[in-house]
Amino acid sequence: MASNGVTISDKIKFSWPILLVIVTLVVSVVGFGLTLQGTVAMHTADVGVHHSAAQLKAEYMGKDLATQQYVEIIRRLDRIETKLSQ
Repeated sequence: MASNGVTISDKIKFSWPILLVIVTLVVSVVGFGLTLQGTVAMHTADVGVHHSAAQLKAEYMGKDLATQQYVEIIRRLDRIETKLSQ
C-alpha cells in the first residue's frame, strides 16, 4: 500500500472480480483440455474399438453377399405370394 492510501488495484484500474473471472476461465479451459486429452488417450488405448479392414470384412457381411441374400429372400416371398394367391 502506498503512503497516500492508494492501492495497487487502484493504480492499475483492475478489480478483483475481473481477476477472479479471468483466473476461473483459465482454470476451466485448462481443466477441459486435460479432460479431453485423457478421454482421447483412453479411447485410443482401447484395442477393442479399432479393427483392421481384414477383421471387419471377416466379421461383417460384404455387399455382394448381402445383395445375393436379399435377392433370394425376394424370390422366396414371390413364391409364397404366388402360392397364397392360387
